[in-house]
Amino acid sequence: FANPVDAQILVDLLDAYDMVQRTAIVSFHPAYVAGVEAVRAEIPTGNITLWNPLPTGKAQLLGPVWPLLYANPWYVQWAHRLDKVVCPLDPTPEPRLDYYLQLGVDALLTNDPVTTLDAIKQVNL
Repeated sequence: FANPVDAQILVDLLDAYDMVQRTAIVSFHPAYVAGVEAVRAEIPTGNITLWNPLPTGKAQLLGPVWPLLYANPWYVQWAHRLDKVVCPLDPTPEPRLDYYLQLGVDALLTNDPVTTLDAIKQVNL
């Protein structure tokens, strides 16, 4: 959504369906989320990173690819001290759920949310 017109169309759609308060935008490209921030600053935005093992930058939401949390097991704790939300990108997180829960991640970016939620329920029994 680097184009402000496209960002406005997205925000208008979210408004039309009363979804603004239930939406967060994350991208591999910070410039794309900046377009949404410019139109509606209260929508939480963030970045997905494939390489940075440190929770740095101005993004409110951090989406490190899952191996980065093994490279830096203090990532989540550090990010939380900076008042940031950590939602690792992991297409199939089920084998690592115990680790994520131990770290205290806030959410997961997964390819199959239903399967992931079912697995979380099993872990929490």
